[in-house]
Amino acid sequence: MIKFIVSCLLLLAVVSSAGLFILGLTVPQLPTSAAGFFDNTRAFFDRLTITETEKSTVVFVGDIMLARNVEQLMIREGGGYPFALFEELSPYAAIVGNFEASVPKAHTPTPVRQLAFSVPSTSLPYLYQAPVTHVSLANNHTDDFGSTSYKDTLRALDEVGFNTFGRPDAVSRGSVSYIQLDEGVLGLIGIHTLGQELDFEVIGEQVEVLRAASDITVAYVHWGEEYAPTHSQRQREVAETLVNLGVDLIIGHHPHVVQDIEIYKGSLIFYSLGNFIFDQYFSDEVQHGLWLELTFSDDERSVRLRPVTSVETPSQPQFMSESEAEMFLKDLAQRSDLGLQTQIMTGILSL
Repeated sequence: MIKFIVSCLLLLAVVSSAGLFILGLTVPQLPTSAAGFFDNTRAFFDRLTITETEKSTVVFVGDIMLARNVEQLMIREGGGYPFALFEELSPYAAIVGNFEASVPKAHTPTPVRQLAFSVPSTSLPYLYQAPVTHVSLANNHTDDFGSTSYKDTLRALDEVGFNTFGRPDAVSRGSVSYIQLDEGVLGLIGIHTLGQELDFEVIGEQVEVLRAASDITVAYVHWGEEYAPTHSQRQREVAETLVNLGVDLIIGHHPHVVQDIEIYKGSLIFYSLGNFIFDQYFSDEVQHGLWLELTFSDDERSVRLRPVTSVETPSQPQFMSESEAEMFLKDLAQRSDLGLQTQIMTGILSL
């Protein structure tokens, strides 16, 4: 009933405020009136976002970083350069990624080897048109530029039309988002674990809210050790706690490489999807990633694994060839939960 009421209120707000506006539609430029509508609606729903769609598949990718050399590539090759992969795809219900950078008011290009990532606001429409729909700010780069960095980044993404969730400091109501699927609701919570103690009481409260309003709950977590091919003990401890709190699926990022996959009490744990769009080129592993397709419907509840690589096209991910993907998944299976190895090698895991 709550979902139905929220959907009706949102539809009424859309019709009355924007004449006719189809949520989830990717448009080249967002009109000023529509941008105002987004701001007002998000304020009304206390940053709880519901995306209407006719699709039942949500895509998850890892780290997206549009600063440093990626910015230079976009200047030289065109703003759409990193997003060529999307040109061959059909629309999904949503595409979720970790926005690994800040968008400060005063942008200065990030020098080589510097780790405070500044993205110009002019790059954001290209990511939106790709179309990446949901971006997490629960990471260690959202606040790269001081006390206002998070708010500046949040504002810049909101103005373009992204659904944002997660905070760099703590879990709160701003950490969650919702995606309306054909046959259910997917609830998202963004969690940043690095350099801070997690308040699992607060996290549990937000997960409880998610579970009450959704049919499947996904924790999208920034954690782990950089470049480690398998998870750490700390990752496992956090994962088990999240599952015990009621999370159905855990998807991780930050290590810059793809890590192993486990299952705990029926919940799948993808410890790291690796880099998606980044400017690390020193090994094949940091130029490989996982594109996950979560399909949630009455007929199918599964996760499809689609390995991507940017080895031949720097900072521009492409799906691996069939033979490359087969080798990649075989290696991933050997590092993962024994009970999942056969499914991983086929590229499809059941929920």
